Amino acid sequence: MVDPPTAERMSLKDRKCVVTGGTRGIGFSISKAFMEAGAEVAVVATKPPTEEVTKSLSELGRWHAIIGDLGDIKSTEAIGDEALEVLGKVDVLVNNA
Repeated sequence: MVDPPTAERMSLKDRKCVVTGGTRGIGFSISKAFMEAGAEVAVVATKPPTEEVTKSLSELGRWHAIIGDLGDIKSTEAIGDEALEVLGKVDVLVNNA
């Protein structure tokens, strides 16, 4: 647990974040940490999130799953368009995939 003054300085309240590879491993941990800090997160993955991931993220707040392949330029463009559509803007991008 982070002490309150540190938590306030590290707040992501009202921030919009995109995390590629956000449903597994380090990306999943980043997604959860951002949400715990108050962010709305779009997680990008090649496959739909598992029930466990869906439940875990849903308990933390507002999030979106974006399915796409970052190795395909057309898919990459669609991912960016969808992220802007669901979030309205992007404040933070984590390229974890």
